[in-house]
Amino acid sequence: MDVFYKMNIKQMNKEIHYKCRCTGQRFTFKEWCNYLKGNPPKVVHTYKEFCFNICDVCLTPHVKIDWANKVCFFKVTTAQSDNGRWDFGLHYNFWTQGGCSGAAYVDTLKGGYNTEKKAVSEALNRIEENCQRVIDEILFKGGAPNDGDGSELETRGSSALPKLKETMNKIKSYKEAFNPCQLELF
Repeated sequence: MDVFYKMNIKQMNKEIHYKCRCTGQRFTFKEWCNYLKGNPPKVVHTYKEFCFNICDVCLTPHVKIDWANKVCFFKVTTAQSDNGRWDFGLHYNFWTQGGCSGAAYVDTLKGGYNTEKKAVSEALNRIEENCQRVIDEILFKGGAPNDGDGSELETRGSSALPKLKETMNKIKSYKEAFNPCQLELF
């Protein structure tokens, strides 16, 4: 077993473990570990006002939407890569569920989106799906709180439902504003 383990480590160190798309750097597993240990997070590539780190995430994205109420929030960011393609980043929380991802570097012409407006539109579609999932879950459970030991005071889903529906209405209004098919005059 020890011989097999050593062989896999040797083989792993020869193979590419990680490729930074914005710089083209390739790292074996050992090189990647050494890089992460020896380099603090920093900007490795800049295109226009967009600065990317070694993990291809934009550190200076455009903040297109930043909205919140008492129960929910969502934020949409965008970044453009050298090839003109756009990507979006998300940060959201709908009552008990949330998520986040940064706007990333796009290195292919098939990846990302042609316009910033299309990227925002796709981000809003994803946010809408996640918000609707929470609403559906509340309706399915009949407004009961999450399963737990009952020791902490929880907001019932039925009391969060109006704020979630307000959030869905806001998402729909943003979707109209960022409709990629709608023509802009200037």
